[in-house]
Amino acid sequence: MKRDALIDAVFSNLELDEEHAFRKDEAIEAVSQCIEIDIEHERKKVAKRIVERRMRLGQTEPCGQLNLGLEGVGEGAFSYEPRRFLKVDDDRLVEQDNALVGHKETEWNSAKVNLGRVAKWERRKRQEYNGFAKWAKEQRIAGRDEGELTFGAYILAAGLWQQEISAAVEAEHLAAAAE
Repeated sequence: MKRDALIDAVFSNLELDEEHAFRKDEAIEAVSQCIEIDIEHERKKVAKRIVERRMRLGQTEPCGQLNLGLEGVGEGAFSYEPRRFLKVDDDRLVEQDNALVGHKETEWNSAKVNLGRVAKWERRKRQEYNGFAKWAKEQRIAGRDEGELTFGAYILAAGLWQQEISAAVEAEHLAAAAE
């Protein structure tokens, strides 16, 4: 993790404002000064992003709309993108207009997996926020300085942080990093 150590060193030299935040553009500039570029590798990364971008909604030209008759907020008509790529398997893609039933089933299954990940992430963020906000309110009432009420201070005070990483947590982290 040599790159992580380099990036941490760069971040440690960024100027923080009164809310302990730093400017994104300054972070990007500082990191960019530390990166050596392999042009062919970068060219392939850009090409991969271009292809994968075409798999996301809103990245190709719509040619009308679909209305599946679903009720509820945001469930009505939506744009139809026939040129959007769908994942067939790990190695193959298909344009939506040429998709077979199995391709749409694969897309649906992928959406269910993503929904589960997003729901899990939302539950974690909600729990983090609720606990942090409650603790910060208690600390303000106790007279603690606002600048000391950081998330890092909260997780230490609440006993939520553990230095050791379990195998399950490491596997989840590695899977997320690979996406």
